[in-house]
Amino acid sequence: MRTRRTDARLLAALLTVSLLAPLALAQTKAEPPSIAAVRKKLQTRISVDFKDTRLEDCLNEIKSQVDGLNFYRGTGVSNNLTITFQAKDQTVDAVLRGMFKGRGLGYVIHRATKPGDRYDGWVQIVQGDVFGEVDPPLEEKPTRTTEKPSKPDDKPATKPTPKTKPDDTDKQERAARATLNFAKEQLAQNDVASAREALELLLKKYPNTKAAEEAKQLLEKLKK
Repeated sequence: MRTRRTDARLLAALLTVSLLAPLALAQTKAEPPSIAAVRKKLQTRISVDFKDTRLEDCLNEIKSQVDGLNFYRGTGVSNNLTITFQAKDQTVDAVLRGMFKGRGLGYVIHRATKPGDRYDGWVQIVQGDVFGEVDPPLEEKPTRTTEKPSKPDDKPATKPTPKTKPDDTDKQERAARATLNFAKEQLAQNDVASAREALELLLKKYPNTKAAEEAKQLLEKLKK
């Protein structure tokens, strides 16, 4: 015989399911099928054993173990970078994170914005501490706002000064520092061209960071 407490628990469970189901459906619809398919492949478990292996060869080895997974390099990422890393029965995501730890590299999933983009769903190796983000980011639907027409006597509205969130600032600082470390590593390997390209990219993307000041000094030394 059911009690009132049992009925209350059943009602609470049904209510929870009814609330979470639309949320799960919305999350599924948030990303295109090509992006969702790549995320699934990134959870494939593989084993690798790299010893001073070129980046290109490392990526080819991962591709050989995961059908349909494709990589390409972003600006400033050198194929001549050597990797020493070992993993057994780890996800591709975990392997990439381990390979790039301390090297100022990460990866994003490329999303096509135009028909015929052959790189749609490819994994791009990039500079910076980013892993698994969609690039370009998924756009949110613009919200329409109804504004009253201004009268001739009305004063023009003053636009508020946009504020940078602390989280965004910290993220930019980390990404800039990672790019700077990558440039220094390339200099240590006498790859001046890749180092210069990385420093110029840093100044372009993160001009207001602390790492940018050091990047300017390094660029000036390279020009001498």
